[in-house]
Amino acid sequence: MAGQIFGLDFGTTNSLLSVIGRDDRPIFLTDERDRPHPSTIWYRGADVIVGRKSREHLDAGAEAITGSFVRSPKRLLDQDAPIHVGGLDLDPRDVIAEVLRFLRHDAATEQSTRHAVDRAVVTIPVKLDGAGRRRLREAARKAEIGVIQFVHEPLAALYAYLRSRPDYRRQLAELDGCRILVFDWGGGTLDLTLCQVHRGQIVQLANVGDDEVGGDRFDELVRNKVRDRHALQHQIEDIVPLERDEARIMLLNQCELRKIELSEREAATVLVRNYLRREGPSRDLNVTISRAMLADCTRDLVNRGLGNIDALLQQFGLSYHQIALCLATGGMVNMPAIRDGLNERFGARAPRLANGDRIISEGAAWIAHDGLRLGLAKPIELLQSDDTYAAVVPIPFELPIENETKPAAKAVYRCVDPRPGRASFTFARPARPKVRDARSDRLSYATLHLEIDSEAAPLMERLDLEMSIDHDYVAQVSLFSTMREHQVRAEIFDLEFTLRFPTSAESPTVLSDSTAEAKASGAETASIGLPLTSGGVRLRANIAVENSWQSVPGDLVIQYRPNWFEERAGEYSAWQKEEWVYYKDCPYCHRSRYEFRTRGCQDARCLWKRAYAVGRRHEKGSTL
Repeated sequence: MAGQIFGLDFGTTNSLLSVIGRDDRPIFLTDERDRPHPSTIWYRGADVIVGRKSREHLDAGAEAITGSFVRSPKRLLDQDAPIHVGGLDLDPRDVIAEVLRFLRHDAATEQSTRHAVDRAVVTIPVKLDGAGRRRLREAARKAEIGVIQFVHEPLAALYAYLRSRPDYRRQLAELDGCRILVFDWGGGTLDLTLCQVHRGQIVQLANVGDDEVGGDRFDELVRNKVRDRHALQHQIEDIVPLERDEARIMLLNQCELRKIELSEREAATVLVRNYLRREGPSRDLNVTISRAMLADCTRDLVNRGLGNIDALLQQFGLSYHQIALCLATGGMVNMPAIRDGLNERFGARAPRLANGDRIISEGAAWIAHDGLRLGLAKPIELLQSDDTYAAVVPIPFELPIENETKPAAKAVYRCVDPRPGRASFTFARPARPKVRDARSDRLSYATLHLEIDSEAAPLMERLDLEMSIDHDYVAQVSLFSTMREHQVRAEIFDLEFTLRFPTSAESPTVLSDSTAEAKASGAETASIGLPLTSGGVRLRANIAVENSWQSVPGDLVIQYRPNWFEERAGEYSAWQKEEWVYYKDCPYCHRSRYEFRTRGCQDARCLWKRAYAVGRRHEKGSTL
């Protein structure tokens, strides 16, 4: 089946390739147990063993271990430095490539199908940064797999859940306007995506990623508890130096297996032979753990993970009942304490999935099958000097695929106040993807500072902005000041996406109010003056796209245009005049208004003394 595009879920614990067959049914390229392939790697001398055989050796017992293991290679996406495995320094990309190469080879040699996997839609955690995406693409290239496009894991899961239904068009119509929460708790990260279904598309409203509560963290807590119990049982003060290196990773693996068992049983036994470098009864570890003990030692992690749901919904002012569906995926959602927390919040609207270990890979396969391209869910905006946000990259904007880089923006800005010696560029996006939503906060991407000529007149120096988005869905920002010749480059990677179901040939549209609708109503849609998220630091922008003196601070414009505030001219804005008056000194005593308020003035001619007296007569307590 050469030429097909596959769906690839490279997971912390397990990895899986999927493809949609000619009968529109998903085909899962599983192992001999009809399970996803374990992501475990065993470096046994010159041999590299990946998948189920590697995991079985890790499970078998200490006497079977003669090499070194990597249990969760996905975590290496965050690392750039070499890692030390079995006496070798290995590039993290080479380690990850071993898993992907194994998946490709297994698909090609599977007797019944023999799939040639050359291209794939690959899923990623919502908070994987640009560097991590590039490492994953390079690792895939080493495994001879071309990454057509990346897609967030929760978004892929939701697409599979809806698209795989025979009546998915009717389901979309029923869910139109509804909000859906995807809760993906796997071995490495907890990912949450809040989406809305709108006119045949899924639009991401917000993403939350927490890599401190993944299943691996649970395993570590259980390991520490088991280790402490063994030490207490045999009266060992410091047990860690006595652990055998390979037995240490085997203990962690055993704790993971027993954690999974406790989803169905009340008690399980952790057994590691030849655990310690000593003779006697303490050499072998044999500790029984209970479901209650597991719940007790992991309670804080469970509460933190479920608390991410509460925080996300609170950000949008939503209650649990306003979520039409909570799609819970990942191995951790089978843990009783987590399942109970979901049931308390959503009840039957958090269904148990029979294919939770495959749904992410399946979603990527459906996206490949349908030939979809992701679009931006929200415009990328820039804060300007008049406290409005202008769309630098408007929507709809279709994102590039493999080996493409799309120009996204090119504009020239002016600095309205050069005195600080820098121009501030604050990039943001709406909290909600509506073009016109007066209730929406802005969420900041980044604030960049470009050096400029502080002695230049307002609006004099040109500030060039260019932006492009590459196939890793990273926005490359470049700023350049023409006089100082200072350049700033930055990356924006935490973008949100939209996916359109194959119900029509239309391009992705914005949620609710389209640009055409806004124009028809006579509304201004290019910029909206709204605050950033509550509690965030907001810097006053000193840039403007228009070459207008009305955006120059009042105390500065008067230096260059002395007649600017004459009534007959009428060119000034109300804010400019307020600012000019605020910073203006009294022409007689030369005190600022602030100095007059704090120290007073004995000069009878003082402008502020007379102005404040008039203000008190007209309105008690007023200030000028």
